[in-house]
Amino acid sequence: QRGPAAVEALNVFYYCSYEGAVDLDALTDEKERKALEGMINNFGQTPCQLLKEPHPPRLSAEEAVQKPTKIDTSTLNLFQHLPELKSFFIEGISDGIPLL
Repeated sequence: QRGPAAVEALNVFYYCSYEGAVDLDALTDEKERKALEGMINNFGQTPCQLLKEPHPPRLSAEEAVQKPTKIDTSTLNLFQHLPELKSFFIEGISDGIPLL
């Protein structure tokens, strides 16, 4: 969705997250520039458009209840993946008390 349809569907993001919405080089106020850079760095950029086709419609509550669900009843063999397991050790201190 784009334009008014996106606004009506609440499918919009904060203005500075859009590519090209803010010209950082044109800003003269250093505080404003740092604030906008911080928002962009911390929250990222909104892509122009990921999908061109509409999403498939959602199932109604009745359809969702009637739809058979797949349940995996097989048990997981932990020993099968032993070579892939990794151990980690992290030590930290909080209020002078070592955390292990």
